[in-house]
Amino acid sequence: MAHFSAREMAHFSTIADIMYGKRSAETDEDRASRLSSVSQFHVREVVLNNADRQAVLLKVRAKVPGFPTERYEQALDEAENWVRADLERSRQRRAELVRAARKEDVLNAVFVLRYFNHRYSGRVTEYDLGQVNIYESLRDLYDQADIDAAVVRVDALIRDAARSVEYDPEAGKARWQELMHSHPGFNNRSLHKTMEWGYFSNR
Repeated sequence: MAHFSAREMAHFSTIADIMYGKRSAETDEDRASRLSSVSQFHVREVVLNNADRQAVLLKVRAKVPGFPTERYEQALDEAENWVRADLERSRQRRAELVRAARKEDVLNAVFVLRYFNHRYSGRVTEYDLGQVNIYESLRDLYDQADIDAAVVRVDALIRDAARSVEYDPEAGKARWQELMHSHPGFNNRSLHKTMEWGYFSNR
């Protein structure tokens, strides 16, 4: 199940309002904001799929009518610059993630990457970059058999932590001890992240 940030949910809410016609009595500021949101949404087709820019402009114009042509061009320019910059930030975050993983032992290194792939790689802000390739990232450090074994153990930890009860300090301590006992070898950072995700999933 994909999880979305507050910014992503606000963006989707804007798009949903556009699609289902829920907006009325918009101010000029509202319309300008909507033009920006719609442009960011559709300009991804240009950045990621090499779509025809004029075709994208027509889509934006159809959803947010009433602006002069040069304003649509400006909005697409601004949106494209923002998306390209954010795409580069996503690539940099992934590179840093791999660098951090490579400082860990094989079990926790695989956890860092596998956890990211499970929880974040499908988000809109990851721009269809897909999952981080664990083997390409770690195979010069560890044997494939060791990575394979770690993947099995990481997935078992993530599944187990998904059964975590809703957050409660005392129950959390007991659950932490259970996970430490059932899944030895994971460091505190890995256990914390997987428990946090378990709480999030059970809200």
